[in-house]
Amino acid sequence: MSPVIEAQFYTPRLPVNIVALPNGYEAQAMRALIEMLGGVVTIHWIGTPGDFLKVLGQGETAPVTC
Repeated sequence: MSPVIEAQFYTPRLPVNIVALPNGYEAQAMRALIEMLGGVVTIHWIGTPGDFLKVLGQGETAPVTC
């Protein structure tokens, strides 16, 4: 069974990126809340300080952290 991907939205969706630590229970709670409010969430799981720097080092395309 292939996943269903919404290609057209009828209401505007706010894209939100969260940078979280591996034990990020807060990140999971924030993700659930944002998705219930109609947002689209991407979580970037951070394992090392280098991972954090890679996420932030994306310049203008870096995700907004919550």
